[in-house]
Amino acid sequence: MVISSSLAPEHICVQVQVCRDGVPVVCPRMYIDIGSPSGVKLRVHSLTHTEFQDVMRSESIDQTGSGDDSSLRAEAMGRSVRQVSPKPSTETGTAAEWHRYLHDGGFTLEEVLMILPACFGISIQVLDNSRTWSGSSSKLGSQRHDINDYIDAILKTVYRDSLKSVQGSTRTSNASLAEQAAGDVQRKESDVQRNTIFCAYSPTICVALNWKQPNYAVFLLTSGREPLDASSTEAVAGDDVRSADAPSFGPPSYHLSLKEAVRFACANNLLGIMCNSSLLTRVPALIRNVKDNGLFLVSFGRENYSEQPRAAQKSHGVDALICDGVIAYEADDNVEYAI
Repeated sequence: MVISSSLAPEHICVQVQVCRDGVPVVCPRMYIDIGSPSGVKLRVHSLTHTEFQDVMRSESIDQTGSGDDSSLRAEAMGRSVRQVSPKPSTETGTAAEWHRYLHDGGFTLEEVLMILPACFGISIQVLDNSRTWSGSSSKLGSQRHDINDYIDAILKTVYRDSLKSVQGSTRTSNASLAEQAAGDVQRKESDVQRNTIFCAYSPTICVALNWKQPNYAVFLLTSGREPLDASSTEAVAGDDVRSADAPSFGPPSYHLSLKEAVRFACANNLLGIMCNSSLLTRVPALIRNVKDNGLFLVSFGRENYSEQPRAAQKSHGVDALICDGVIAYEADDNVEYAI
């Protein structure tokens, strides 16, 4: 059983993909601009981690603004990330500030788990590119991950971070850059286990995540509406924080109706569902249907930025709402959920 009060007060949402060489990176965009004059964009899965870093560095340089180009270039190269916003204070930074800093900064998942204070939980949305790979005969299209390798790469990274926080393991001389950096910083909360949850639009990914590990809760994402057209399958994250906090969309066939999502979550022992708030505010009775099936319910969407829809969802039993890329829990401390 999971008691709502045992969850972290806030979970910071990140979207994770796996590069061609098996390195999980945090990137909400399916495509990234490689700086070509013709505007060519490549999918993250088609790049190695080194190529991904190079692209993000160039974006960092292009978007930094005025100043000495050589020093800006050196700074960008040294950090291996794009400066989206200032790094929050470890002691006083809010969850929303950490989300803005991490969600599209070009970090690896390992770096995010090392940088983010352990007092914040993390919600890892696993993006699925497999459908775009499998039907392609092109060279890039054929370079795809087996779903087991894809999920294993993410889970191994999460478990390594968990072991570090508990054991404070010694880094070896051939450790990765993130591990070497972590070795120079002693976590003040080394005895605190980070609260981690997973979510995905893909039912297949949700099942794989749930069966491959027993420690972390898994949520099924759904828009709760008719399948979206092809133009809507891009990541919705953008400059507007009200769209940047929403989970990135998956292929149209992944957008199950709420009834189908509830049936799938119950049949596969998932902890709950994350659903678009527009549907929940239009038909509040659906909230009770989800709750009656013993599922945890999280909502995301623009309605969560208005007080009246927020209050209405809470009054009907929504357990948590996503705003500014942060899951904030509203459930009663005594509520228990089966897992």
